[in-house]
Amino acid sequence: MKKLKGITITAAITVGVVLLYPAGVHAGIFDDVDFKDLPQAVQKTINDQAAGGKIREIERETEDGTTFYEVDITKDGKRMEFKVSDTGKLLTQPMTTAERAAQKVRDKTSGLIDNDLTVEELSPEAQATVKKETAGGKITEIEQEKEDGLTFYEVEFEKDGEDREIRVDQAGKVVKRDN
Repeated sequence: MKKLKGITITAAITVGVVLLYPAGVHAGIFDDVDFKDLPQAVQKTINDQAAGGKIREIERETEDGTTFYEVDITKDGKRMEFKVSDTGKLLTQPMTTAERAAQKVRDKTSGLIDNDLTVEELSPEAQATVKKETAGGKITEIEQEKEDGLTFYEVEFEKDGEDREIRVDQAGKVVKRDN
């Protein structure tokens, strides 16, 4: 009887972990953060860059063991993004989607980077979703991101006069929408 009870408990825990783990991993990939929860040095850098503007969103991201914050602001009527290290160092200057796209073209032309994708390079499921979500708009950037062994596509586009962004997994599910 004790052995059967132990097996039942072990089975219940295993099922719980298997069912909840993917949701936990999925939820932690794009971690929105409240300004008040940021380290003081990060808050100062964000305030300096957003002066006179409005902070729209702050995401904590970790790549190759390095944590940084991607900050989305509206300033002077323009939507801009920049990155700040967890120590408060400004990693990228605030840029609009158009400015960032132009910078990528310059970098790509000079051979500095080549991580942009085309819609045709995505999984068929992701292609269908991206085409549907961006219909009537113009895609400005598609990047592949990998977190915890999962692959996602970050798609930036302009539609109806607004800069927009979606994150799509390989199965074609929109896991984050920002517009």
